[in-house]
Amino acid sequence: MFRRAARLAGSVVLAATGAVISEEAQEDSAHSVEAGTVVWVIGDSCDNDDAAVDCDDVGRLIANDPETDAVLGLGDLQYENGSLANFNRWYDPKMGAGKGLKGRTHPAPGNHEYLTNGAAGYFDYWQARAGDRRRGYYGVTLGGWQVVAANANCYQVGGCGASSRQGQFIAAYLDRAGACELVFDHHPAFSDGGQGDSSAGKALFNVTYQNRGELFLSGHDHNYQRFAPRRPNGTVSTSVGVRQFVVGTGGKDLRGWKPNKNRTEYRQNSKFGALRLELTSTGYKARFVSVSGVTMDTTSGSCHA
Repeated sequence: MFRRAARLAGSVVLAATGAVISEEAQEDSAHSVEAGTVVWVIGDSCDNDDAAVDCDDVGRLIANDPETDAVLGLGDLQYENGSLANFNRWYDPKMGAGKGLKGRTHPAPGNHEYLTNGAAGYFDYWQARAGDRRRGYYGVTLGGWQVVAANANCYQVGGCGASSRQGQFIAAYLDRAGACELVFDHHPAFSDGGQGDSSAGKALFNVTYQNRGELFLSGHDHNYQRFAPRRPNGTVSTSVGVRQFVVGTGGKDLRGWKPNKNRTEYRQNSKFGALRLELTSTGYKARFVSVSGVTMDTTSGSCHA
């Protein structure tokens, strides 16, 4: 059953934890909702080399947009194990503080972050921006949208399903009357890339769907994919479905597709780049932009009634 509780004056209560988060603390945008809030989305980014084209070019693309309000990091942001030393040496100058983006980035952890014990390098680098290091999931408000960074490393945080602590947190955070909502993580529910569909992504996608989310954003497969709004069983529904994007084009490398599998509305694996979202109080506009500045894909959508 879809949940739309009444908005509490001045706060949102997270039933799963008993915590109360003030709306003032949630606000993270300098632009008005009416003008639109520009949020760039990217995952699978930096490694320890200086390739001719890499995450430095993606970071420059985002930093050079004067309207950039925020960045959502979809995990595997620094390879191979996301140590603090690697984050500081490679990620930080290319996509972090060196580009003026660290203080505007909201990260979610990928599987490579957990190749260090407890994803220590990731949490040490991002500090409070990554949320409680025992969980790695948290919520923010961007342009009036309720946004949850989910941790798809389910075994590390006690699960991803609706009854888990994380699932209850997501449901409580998205349960706000009149709001538009999105969830981002590392593992996709649906992917036609070599990694394929993820059970962790499916669990988190289902929680997003049950709470009438509009968008589900993931990485993991090193390509770009746009899906039509879908139900958890994969059937398309423009009225109640959640649109998923896979944006694993952050600079690590680009990879191909599963044979005879094409469920997407659009996909590409030839160019690094990032997804640019413009969020308003009633919907979103989205376009994928390559590092050369070419818009390769566009779409838009309205928030569920």
